[in-house]
Amino acid sequence: MNFVYSLASVNFFGLKATWNLGTGKKILMSLINLAYDMNRYDTPSCEEQIIRWCEENVHPYDIETLYEKYIPLEHEKEREFYPEPVDGVFDVKRFMKDLQYLYQIFVFYYDFVELVKGNPDRAYDHHQEGMCFDTLPFFDEYKYSDWKQHKNPIEEELKNISSRKDLLKEMMEDAKNYVEPSLVTKEQFRKNVLKDKKRIYELVASWIPDMKMFLKYDISENQVVFISNVDSIFDIAWYSLARLVAANVPSQDTDMSSDSKNWADGYYGVCENCHRFFLKKINRARYCELYDCQSARNRKKQQRYQLRKKEKA
Repeated sequence: MNFVYSLASVNFFGLKATWNLGTGKKILMSLINLAYDMNRYDTPSCEEQIIRWCEENVHPYDIETLYEKYIPLEHEKEREFYPEPVDGVFDVKRFMKDLQYLYQIFVFYYDFVELVKGNPDRAYDHHQEGMCFDTLPFFDEYKYSDWKQHKNPIEEELKNISSRKDLLKEMMEDAKNYVEPSLVTKEQFRKNVLKDKKRIYELVASWIPDMKMFLKYDISENQVVFISNVDSIFDIAWYSLARLVAANVPSQDTDMSSDSKNWADGYYGVCENCHRFFLKKINRARYCELYDCQSARNRKKQQRYQLRKKEKA
């Protein structure tokens, strides 16, 4: 199946309200978790999951055009046409490609931020193969004892320029003295990555697509506003991710306390039970709001209580 059709139950109309309420983070989380679910081997086909996501959320492409075309009227009888089938069709391959890129960059940046905060486990095990999407093998080089900090190749070439004879001699010496690299500790791995943090930030900034902005007259507010050009649901997700990256760039020691402004509309976390991403409301949150995950949280809480009770006895 190259194309999917889901116009009949897709929500064109809730998108504007959702976006205006600042729920771009929720849209981003929803797409990342869709990719996570697709990567599992015990789930429905990708096409089925994409259609279900569209039915529960919104049509993924041409959302500005479709919103204007299908905007709800005061009286439904005023509409003089029925939805055109072609408006509900989009290419699965395009969706999968867009989702893969978003998933790879978001997970990479999330794992990097966790490492900066002192938790290198996810970055150390970052490169994994999935059913549909693989994560980037970027962090692997920092695991070995022969890793050297990245430097400007042109500057290095000018600094170390030598004759062909000297170059051959150096290569022979390097081959003679070669020692098989060994794995470093996770703490040293973390230090290696942090030495390269400037390069990593530059790469993340270059990976995120440019945001398109324009001026538009808002009738309801009677003023001209500066807004982002949203053509697809992925534009919203990239915009949300870009804001996350920009907010974290100035400081390596972001205040993650529960009363920080960073928590005003939630921060990203990984549920300890289902391993999907969710928006934390408080710093210490470790489980998402799904019923099974909250049940698991309550069970562990009860187990800890019983253990403390036995220790006191």
